[in-house]
Amino acid sequence: MGKQHKLCFVDDDPQELERFKKALEGRFHIGVGTSLNTALDDLHKSTPGKPDLFVLDMYFPIDGNNTDAELDDLGKKWDEFRSAERAMREVLGRLGQSFKGGRDLAEQVIKGGIRRSPFVFFTRKGNLVDAIDAYENVGAISVMKKPDPRSMEDLDGPKRTKAYDEAMKENAENIARALEAAIHKASFLYKYKSTIIAFFVGAASSVAAWLIITVAS
Repeated sequence: MGKQHKLCFVDDDPQELERFKKALEGRFHIGVGTSLNTALDDLHKSTPGKPDLFVLDMYFPIDGNNTDAELDDLGKKWDEFRSAERAMREVLGRLGQSFKGGRDLAEQVIKGGIRRSPFVFFTRKGNLVDAIDAYENVGAISVMKKPDPRSMEDLDGPKRTKAYDEAMKENAENIARALEAAIHKASFLYKYKSTIIAFFVGAASSVAAWLIITVAS
């Protein structure tokens, strides 16, 4: 095995910290804690030096840590959310809507006549798993959230349509900025990645050839 890298995991839930460390110890040097300092202190108990990577909880409490009762309530609400999400996925499945359709569109861009054109996904129902897949395996520049109305209470028919129309209009400026950012992000690396690689490979080959000639002479 190679060198074990050092991780610092910060999360507000002590049980999450414990299960993370238990699952990954032996593969990494791990420090865990409910703050950056406590995680670093925990890491330094076993190994000196700075961590190679911080692993951070995304939904971290701003004003201190939550109580056990609050975390228990949050866990129950999360389970309810997952049940609702599964119900939504079942409906999408019956309608034939899945990330496979988006993947197929991306493949058409990648393999079609629009060579090397960057793409983003614009979705309302996309979940975290599909977003990660889109970034890591499909090659999306970004995954953008379609805007939802501020409130969906008592909305149906024309009122519902109007609410979504207004949400899109209200968020048009933010959407435009996100699209411009994606275009900017893609403009250099995405378009010229192969050229850059070829340049460095060529430069390395030239240096190697020069060294061989110099040594031989």
